Amino acid sequence: DKWIRTDQIKKNKLQKKLNEIKLAFRGQERFAMTQMLYKTNNYHPLKSLRTSLGILIQLPFFIAAYQFIQNNPLLANTPFLFFEDLSKPDALINIGRWDINLMPLLMTFISIISTHVFLFNQQTKDQFQIYFLPVIFLGILYFMPLGMVLYWTMSNLFSLTKNLISIFVMK
Repeated sequence: DKWIRTDQIKKNKLQKKLNEIKLAFRGQERFAMTQMLYKTNNYHPLKSLRTSLGILIQLPFFIAAYQFIQNNPLLANTPFLFFEDLSKPDALINIGRWDINLMPLLMTFISIISTHVFLFNQQTKDQFQIYFLPVIFLGILYFMPLGMVLYWTMSNLFSLTKNLISIFVMK
């Protein structure tokens, strides 16, 4: 998170000058001026890839949890709180023949709130992409077993708590 915030601060600081370069120069001159701006400010666009490290660290755990939940017969017919079976989607609401899974919707809501808290007081042109990621996970996890959705929901809840703590600690 520290890398993400540092990178975002640098990007915001350089954005005005980058816009001026875009207006004033074309082609090789624009490229040279942009590279000089990056070099004088000790910034390289590839450094922003390290901000993806968090999701890359979580990905193997996500895959392992998916494999564990999909292939574990112990979860079949296992109740948890008011859920009947961790190996199936929650289907908490039934409207005729349609089952509506509420946990993926709750997971998405928590993830969007966490993203909003994380981006608090930050200007970024990539906000649409960042807010769209929870919607992608909604599509991926909507029909998944409840155990998987609970895992990801708890991960998002942990992330929200971490983001709230970081905001209050930073003040």
